Amino acid sequence: MGNQVFTVDVDDIINELVEETQRSIRFTVANTLMACVKAGTEAYIANTPVWTGETLSNFFWSMGTPSSNSVQFDAKWWDPEYPVAPGEFDAEARFEALSIRRDVFSNPYRTLYLVNNVEYEDNQNFDDLDSGSLTGYSYMITEEIESAVLGVLDRVR
Repeated sequence: MGNQVFTVDVDDIINELVEETQRSIRFTVANTLMACVKAGTEAYIANTPVWTGETLSNFFWSMGTPSSNSVQFDAKWWDPEYPVAPGEFDAEARFEALSIRRDVFSNPYRTLYLVNNVEYEDNQNFDDLDSGSLTGYSYMITEEIESAVLGVLDRVR
């Protein structure tokens, strides 16, 4: 009986291990980003005042470049013929946040943006609402979102 010779291609084994590690890291990064999206979304839902739903409807998550999307105000929300269901804007905001999922998992190594492109009368915008210029009351929505996202990142570390 002859000797059996086993050969091992170390380069192939190393390449497979590297690829598996990269997939695992990518999946972990993507899951962490989605946890940040969820926490940020819950923070802006909880802290954004809703009169017409215009502000809440104008939060958009995006990857790579800031979104320029905006939802134009629909006057029907002021019309008693069209009552707004409790939590309607909350549900829309959560659904919109889920739309980023494909981008996050396809390439999580890009910058994640959350923008609000709402436009109020007299060239006022989200920053004016957040700081209190519109209502006389500071909502500090931006700080609450940042705190929620940083909380997720602290738990991951």
